[in-house]
Amino acid sequence: MQSLSQAVAPPTTAARLTPASGGAARRLPVARPARGSRLEGVEMAPPDPILGVSEAFKRDTSGDKLNLGVGAYRTEELQPFVLNVVRKAEERMLAANENKEYLPIEGLAAFRKATVELLLGADSPAIKEGRIACLQSLSGTGSLRIGAAFIAKFMPGAAAYISRPTWGNHKNIFADAGVEWKEYSYFDPETIGLDFGGMVADLQAAPEGSVVVLHGCAHNPTGVDPTPEQWEQIADVCVAKKLLPFFDVAYQGFATGSLDADAFAPRYFAQRGIEFAVAQSYSKNLGLYAERVGAISFVLSDKEAADRVLSQLKRIARAVYSNPPIHGARIVSEVVGSEEMFAEWKGEMEEMSGRIKAVRQVLFDELNKLEPNKDWSFILKQVGMFSFTGLSPAQCDHMTNKWHVYMTKDGRLSLAGLNKAKCKYLADAPSSNSHTLQLRIDVFDAAALHGAGPEGRARAERTAACCGGAVERSIGFPGVHTPVSGSSAPEPPAYRAFVDFKFVRDNVEAVAANCAARLSCADPQRVATLYEEYVAAQQETDRLRAARNENSGAMKGKLEPEARAALIEKGKGIKEELEGLEARLAALDAELQREGQRLPNMTHPDVPIGGEDVSTQLQLVGQKQSFAFEPKDHLQLGEDLDLIDFETGGVVSGAKFYYLRNEAALLELALVNYTMHKVVAAGFTPMMTPDLVRESVFEKCGFQPRAENTQIYSVKDSAMCLTGTAEIPLGGAYMDAILPAEQLPIRMAAFGHCFRTEAGAAGAASKGLYRVHQFSKVEMFVVCTPEQSDALHQQLLELEVGMYAELGLHFQVLDMASHDLGAPAYRKFDIEAWMPGMGRYGEISSASNCTDYQARRLNIRYRPQPPPAAEGDAAAGAPEGKKGGKKKGGPAKAPTQFAHTLNATACAVPRMIVAILENYQQEDGSVVVPEALRLYMMGIDVIRPKKKINKAA
Repeated sequence: MQSLSQAVAPPTTAARLTPASGGAARRLPVARPARGSRLEGVEMAPPDPILGVSEAFKRDTSGDKLNLGVGAYRTEELQPFVLNVVRKAEERMLAANENKEYLPIEGLAAFRKATVELLLGADSPAIKEGRIACLQSLSGTGSLRIGAAFIAKFMPGAAAYISRPTWGNHKNIFADAGVEWKEYSYFDPETIGLDFGGMVADLQAAPEGSVVVLHGCAHNPTGVDPTPEQWEQIADVCVAKKLLPFFDVAYQGFATGSLDADAFAPRYFAQRGIEFAVAQSYSKNLGLYAERVGAISFVLSDKEAADRVLSQLKRIARAVYSNPPIHGARIVSEVVGSEEMFAEWKGEMEEMSGRIKAVRQVLFDELNKLEPNKDWSFILKQVGMFSFTGLSPAQCDHMTNKWHVYMTKDGRLSLAGLNKAKCKYLADAPSSNSHTLQLRIDVFDAAALHGAGPEGRARAERTAACCGGAVERSIGFPGVHTPVSGSSAPEPPAYRAFVDFKFVRDNVEAVAANCAARLSCADPQRVATLYEEYVAAQQETDRLRAARNENSGAMKGKLEPEARAALIEKGKGIKEELEGLEARLAALDAELQREGQRLPNMTHPDVPIGGEDVSTQLQLVGQKQSFAFEPKDHLQLGEDLDLIDFETGGVVSGAKFYYLRNEAALLELALVNYTMHKVVAAGFTPMMTPDLVRESVFEKCGFQPRAENTQIYSVKDSAMCLTGTAEIPLGGAYMDAILPAEQLPIRMAAFGHCFRTEAGAAGAASKGLYRVHQFSKVEMFVVCTPEQSDALHQQLLELEVGMYAELGLHFQVLDMASHDLGAPAYRKFDIEAWMPGMGRYGEISSASNCTDYQARRLNIRYRPQPPPAAEGDAAAGAPEGKKGGKKKGGPAKAPTQFAHTLNATACAVPRMIVAILENYQQEDGSVVVPEALRLYMMGIDVIRPKKKINKAA
């Protein structure tokens, strides 16, 4: 191998220098080639994960090749694009004949003004009050690097929390600046959306004073952004945990097509008075990739702080590149500074964003043509330049090596490098190629396949085998949580619940007694132990990080070689120990979630402990019907009156399915309409809900759709289940919501179809309509504050009692014993109607108060109203440490709290039909329609025998 000295060595013959005017020739010393470079120990660096994609693409000679790696905008002809407004700006600059003098270290003043106004709006108080330290820097990467160096110097020990996944260079930037990085949950492979619960939980677990890197819009690589309401909650966490938000704004304008709309998050944080850092780039939205123009800014609480921070940013920049380049900065200043050009830029921005949206639509349409039964909506829901498939590195390599589709190893597709004509090729390659169908499966089945059932897993394994790689847990195939081949790792939790682990630890005996009273197999002692271990591991992790930072600090300045070597070795040891500890933290967190999610809700102190036989009778309403004849059961009545046909239902659908005929069909509609009339009059919002719901929503509501003997029907090869009650879609309707306290309670009532396996059901009580696989129901669901839930529970019960009494039923109200409570219920009232045909009471309704059990899993929160400021308090709402005045954006918001949820059955139609037929039967075989229902029965007041259709003529 040629050494560095060999590469630059002069000829071996001695060089001679002849004086210009006489004198003896002087021999110069000969440079002898060294045996090897002193830098031979330097290893070859791996190719850049993003830019290396383009280099490999250029070497590929295939005519079918597609470069979907680098995030650079291309025209519909897949050519680089220079904005018309940029060309105009350059023409003006050329005509102005401006010089090329050094810029100040902080950059071009006009550029800096334009940049902060583009981010926060020209009327931002932070700009007017001089509270922004803005330094022009080298695009987004250079801006992030300067910001990271500032953090390393002035926030020693602070870790930078980065989303998982994130842009491939984030980790390098912070690590090379000496800032420890950690990850927070962001992408949910099951829903192909935001794992907001996991994100918030991870940020809440971060040590105070940490840095959190947030993508301002068009998240790279997922294309999944928080909603405005979720940004509010993220801001709450940053305030509560004293986190420093560090926005990376590289795609302003590419998410929605609007520069203003895409700046929502940093503008909201500024309005809240939250201090934050932000790195901006003009590579994407102005196409100034090669000009390397961007800025690092700190939005602070006062001008003095901004001045100090800017002075230190300048000092850091001086040692890195000294002065920023001027050409790109002048282009930005020209465009933003001219109303005409700024308007034209907005138009071009909308066109670029619109082209990518159009490509998304065409790709979606092509895939939908090929596989209409799959859910491809994630392609349309993601925003910005990218579509995130979740493919594993092995699958990405397979796509490149076999099909010439170039993409980053995290499965990110840059739709900016795709056009409408190529969408069909990507979805299903031309028929002249042998990979017509497999290309589509390789790229997109990973994202569309949500099923976790055995057949779904088998298909995932087959697809992975085609790609030459094993199924990777949670990454290769979203929603398929099978361990990697050969691994015995436990299945990770399907979602993150906000379990109050501290409460469990501090009250472990009470929680254990509660589990015993409810016959729960959960292990609260194990949860408490895991939590203690997790806290201890977190503390040890923090200690090691501090030691690492101290060790790094000790290496600054001049040191003897031996001392430096010792510090390097010590640093390696700390790093290895820290890596092991962080892996243990992740494992503890996963196990803590698994064990914690098994815990049932706590139990109301008035609930009797034991089985159904010890349930307390709270009310007995009405009188049992007395008959002068032997009453029939509803099955016989249904047969005689041609109302219920189980025989045909069994032939068409199977056992426990049925047809309602004649007046029975009208009776179902009458019951539904009567009930909806009553609940809407009581202030409930009428709803119609989906019959198919994601498995994760079932789990968050406290149901186990994949458990043995489950009552839930799961859809094969998908993560969808048929609803067993409208409680589930109604609960999901406010998942991840932050509700204003003044709008609570929210009362909803939904008519829906219910599907239940009735696994294990047997006996007389399971016959006929009493226990079937499909039925209709009106369900009530309430979201409220903790202070409201007990009173609302009583109101739900009173509404049920009033309806059933008006229908003339005899029933009892029970406070159900602990053995009969499902995991979510804190307290449950059942109503059992007398059913003469069975000779017993049968359940027709229940009403449960679930307190915050479901809300902690569904992440339903509310924001209490802030207490009124004391009269005469001039400083009310002022930021902490600032004298007088009012905090910009109004008084501080109160922290969010978990809501309470309640559910109650207003009308379970089949059991109500059972109760009505059996209680209102007459000696002549007819059935009288309850007076309250006649308005809804087309004038029918008596159901009489009729001639049946002969099906065997």
